[in-house]
Amino acid sequence: MRIFYLLSVFLFVMGCSTSQKTADNTSDWRDVMTGTQWKLIVLDGQNITNENTGPKQVHFMLAEKENRFYGSGGCNSVNGTYLHSKPNHIAFSNIATTKMACANMVIEEQFLKMLEEVNNYQLKGDTLVFKVNKNIIAEFIPN
Repeated sequence: MRIFYLLSVFLFVMGCSTSQKTADNTSDWRDVMTGTQWKLIVLDGQNITNENTGPKQVHFMLAEKENRFYGSGGCNSVNGTYLHSKPNHIAFSNIATTKMACANMVIEEQFLKMLEEVNNYQLKGDTLVFKVNKNIIAEFIPN
């Protein structure tokens, strides 16, 4: 009986002390999400490579100060504000871009549209998944 009791206490303590870094906990959210440059790897089911974007890599970074974001759509610089109102929910607004023209701007246009539509996210390992409701619309990895 004593062994059962000690094993129960051990398992309880181990379960309480295990900390997994996720984006669900608001205090951990900033550690995981902000200050990281997130590189776009999938958009609307299409793999994104340097060959199908503009001259720059498509990415964004959340800056904690004033809930701002910065990045590139592949051709133009992108910035705006974001709102993280509750766990796993995010919304982008006041999106602004520079107005350069590049040969291939299709991915950039889709990227900007995605930023306007996304309303939640999930962190799967090192992959950040953006969704509209339950539908995956984009995937990013740390750059």
